[in-house]
Amino acid sequence: AFHGGGPYLGRDTTRTTADFDNAARMNRLQQQALTKTMMGVKEGDNKILDSSSVLGTGLHSKIEKYMKGIYGDKAEFEKAIEVQDEEIGTITGHIDAVLKEGDQYKKVIDVKTVSKSRVKDIDTAIKKAGSAKYEDVKGQVTDYESRRKLEEVASQLNIYLKALGTDMEAEAHFYNRFKPEEGPTVVKFKFDPERYKRDINNVKKARESILKSGGQFAKTASLDELRKAKPEELTGAEESYLVSAGKAYFIDAIKEANASSGRGKGSDPKKEEKRADTYFDKLSEKVRAINGERIVDRQEILNPPSVTPGVGYAVEYENLKKLHAYSKTYQQQGGIELSKYGMKEMNPEISDALSKIPESGPTGPEFSQLIDRLKETRSIKGDEVFKAWKLYKIATGDFYLKEMAKAQKEAEEFSKTGQYSKEQEAYSTFRKRLSQMQGYVKQNLGKPTDIYTEHRRYLQPGLAQGAGVYASPEEIIKSSTGPLGEDIGLMKTFTKLTGDLKGGKKMATPIDKAREALRSMGNLDKGMVDLLTDAEQLKRVGPEILEAWDFDKVVADISRLREALQLFSKANLTEDYNAPQQKNLALTIKLLSNVENQFSSITKRSKDFSGEWGDMGLLPVPKFETPKIQTAMHERNIQRVRKYFERPEDDGGPKVGERFTYTRKVMDDLGNVVTNTAIDFKKQGDAVDKLGTKYGVFSEKQRDLIEFGQGYNRTMRSAVGRAARWGAASAVVYGGFKKLTDAVKLMGDVETSMAGIRMVMNTSTTDFGKMEKSAVDMAKSYGVPVQEILSGMRVFAQQGLEQGDVLDRTRTATLASNVTTLSAKDATEALTAATKVYGKEGQSTVRFLDSWSEVESRHAITAGDMADAIKKSASAAKNAGFTFDQLNGIIAAIGSTTRQSGKEVGTSMRFIFRRLTSEKAPKELANIGIPVVTGTGELRKGFDVLDDLSKKWDVLTQAQKMNIAQAIGGTRQYNSLLVLMDNWSEALGAIEHSTDSKGSAERRNMEIMKTYQKQLEQVKQTAAETSIQFGKIFLPVAKVGLKGIKGFLEVINSIPSS
Repeated sequence: AFHGGGPYLGRDTTRTTADFDNAARMNRLQQQALTKTMMGVKEGDNKILDSSSVLGTGLHSKIEKYMKGIYGDKAEFEKAIEVQDEEIGTITGHIDAVLKEGDQYKKVIDVKTVSKSRVKDIDTAIKKAGSAKYEDVKGQVTDYESRRKLEEVASQLNIYLKALGTDMEAEAHFYNRFKPEEGPTVVKFKFDPERYKRDINNVKKARESILKSGGQFAKTASLDELRKAKPEELTGAEESYLVSAGKAYFIDAIKEANASSGRGKGSDPKKEEKRADTYFDKLSEKVRAINGERIVDRQEILNPPSVTPGVGYAVEYENLKKLHAYSKTYQQQGGIELSKYGMKEMNPEISDALSKIPESGPTGPEFSQLIDRLKETRSIKGDEVFKAWKLYKIATGDFYLKEMAKAQKEAEEFSKTGQYSKEQEAYSTFRKRLSQMQGYVKQNLGKPTDIYTEHRRYLQPGLAQGAGVYASPEEIIKSSTGPLGEDIGLMKTFTKLTGDLKGGKKMATPIDKAREALRSMGNLDKGMVDLLTDAEQLKRVGPEILEAWDFDKVVADISRLREALQLFSKANLTEDYNAPQQKNLALTIKLLSNVENQFSSITKRSKDFSGEWGDMGLLPVPKFETPKIQTAMHERNIQRVRKYFERPEDDGGPKVGERFTYTRKVMDDLGNVVTNTAIDFKKQGDAVDKLGTKYGVFSEKQRDLIEFGQGYNRTMRSAVGRAARWGAASAVVYGGFKKLTDAVKLMGDVETSMAGIRMVMNTSTTDFGKMEKSAVDMAKSYGVPVQEILSGMRVFAQQGLEQGDVLDRTRTATLASNVTTLSAKDATEALTAATKVYGKEGQSTVRFLDSWSEVESRHAITAGDMADAIKKSASAAKNAGFTFDQLNGIIAAIGSTTRQSGKEVGTSMRFIFRRLTSEKAPKELANIGIPVVTGTGELRKGFDVLDDLSKKWDVLTQAQKMNIAQAIGGTRQYNSLLVLMDNWSEALGAIEHSTDSKGSAERRNMEIMKTYQKQLEQVKQTAAETSIQFGKIFLPVAKVGLKGIKGFLEVINSIPSS
């Protein structure tokens, strides 16, 4: 065989028929296949291939007799041919049939019995081409294996034509091996001199490579024997027997193969023949694949080792050895081999790291960091990363098995010499290594880089059960499907968001992608959107409007989608995934993260109006949505407010006199405000209808904030009016002319503070007038001097924040000074630290304040201590995998017990978090079965590690506890770890309080604002607002006066002295 299509290359779905157009690649593959044939590397004897051979022999004989009946003396069958070539010598072969006219040969016919799928693929290609000529058909074949078969036949027939006559025609007759009566699918060929030259040259190079490497050629028959060789003619009975027996034998072989792989239960005998045709290709190709890039033990794959029966550690060890050895051999088929040959084309750093693992043990964090670094520098591609992790798992398994064998041998030797204590230590090491490897295997089951499963199915389920590493198909799927799971809808959305990032396609904008994601996850009802934005229809429908979105689904799905996109961005290393694609995806993820933060607090309780008083079930409105969708979402919220105010007080509705203002602000794609309306609601009372049903009566008024903002400050009349109001207030609060001076001074302080803010903020994007007004409003709302508000604003402005973020954080810091032990300055610093590290976890900075406020009220620790601890440890905690709430809980558990300061607790935590995955800690934790690295080589979240430790803490000895505490906390901080483990339940309680703290700060502020002192401060700040407005009028006059005085003094100073 000339192997014109090359060898079988495995089940790699990335290969396409376009690969055959790569001449250099096809030459290399053909030479590899020829080399193995010349050296006698065959597919081996096994029941599947034997049955195929029996079936093929019978079919060829029947087809030959059928053709004899048609052509009679006009055909010559099984004709021996020879080709004398100057470079490679004599080429021999036998042709199935040659048609002739008289003494002249006219056509060569070659019979091929193949699977039904091959016949179908080639027949479809002929129909598409509108021709049976090979030149036309080959380009229409879409299946790689079908094209490979066609190329193989082309080279074979080309030799036949070279031998008998290059002006002849040749035909390949492809028969379905199970239904030959359906007749052949015929492809026509002509002599191709270029193909002949290529094939001869590849034969020559294959021979040269064998001679160069010192290999030996397989023994073959002599030329005389080949010339005389001719198949025996079978009788009709023999043919029928071979066909029927071969078919039965083949089906039986398939059944046995299925049974050995655990998939044979419950088979339908009537379907076996139909399935056998498909299975033959897959299983026989698996056999051929064994002779791939390297020659491996074929018998081990075709005849896997039997399961060692029994129970116990020793039995599990034996089965684990067999499973690992079988998996290594199986992976070797695809070129995954932990050897110099298998790693010769890998990155040197990876090869070096892998070569050390079997001796020194797995180094998950270091290996993961190495991979990440090489990915960042684009020193490796995605397929190399895939191969590297498979080899890492092979090396890890080798290490554990080597350690187990060593410990077992030591135990036996100690037993012989009577050293029983050492024998027990050796067996303890043996069991520990066995447990570690079993855990490692289970962590990786079903994942793309797993070496013990393929397509989420065990390579050897029997051995897996015997080795103690078996998991059900459902468990494997659950652990390996990733963030999207089996959610088809989410998968479709994911595909839409990432489909244009490959192949140079035109990309949708991140905003459009975020809109698409939100609408698809929320099952957007466009009809309801139209209704919500149609004032007339909305008025007719009233407050009983239905939802246009399923926000329960958004809340459930958005985190999974965002995580899947982040994993896609991290793992994608293809050439066409460059900077624009990366930026597009990064911005999309950022928008989805914003939505995730906004909707994270939504619960079914609030949606169904079954929550506490004041809970109206309002939803945040994403600013990236179109104005129409924003308007619809605002209208939905307004309807919810109306519905809430319609409820009587007894039924959880608002109290009489309660007010609420909803702001309907709609923005366009450029961030411009399209509409900005405030809708004021006030509960007037409750009434009873004719049926005796109680309902709420309320008023509703609208204010156009854009018009108000544009017109309020235009005229001097409004300024004079405010000045007059200030005069009246100053007579009551301050009194006298002295207060006029104070007002100018206050305005001067405000002006100086605003100047400081202008110096550090972008003047083109910041509305400083609005910022000043917001500062005054905060001062009035919280009873805090406006100078303190502006001072906090400047600190946040110096951090490079935008206007909205500055106002948000200033408001939170001011609120903190009211409801916690934090001062405004300390709150500013603490919020800055928390936001820089955990900014994505909170909808706004008030989220952090709520947590501190709630935990402070329920545990013996102050918000100040928690804030100080956060400043010290937040960065290390985030890197170690702790969320903000988890860190709060841990700080509360330690601080409330040790009574240490926040800075001391923070220092302890920082030290513990850093050592958790480095130095001695991983080894000590591994001794009690707690890994710090996942199956894919990634670090586990630090909180999960500590949680696992807490579950085993009570059963550990004092010595074990002390060893672990010192390994994690060191000699200085180990006490904090001991305290944390002993009070883990308090940590969990504090985490729960921190997580469920929404609104805590505002509720406490409502109580503090009822006090006389705060109400007096509010009156003062209201008067201060009036002073500021008056100062705006008088201050320019004062400035002019100062300039005059300055000029006068300069004149005096210029007078020369006598």
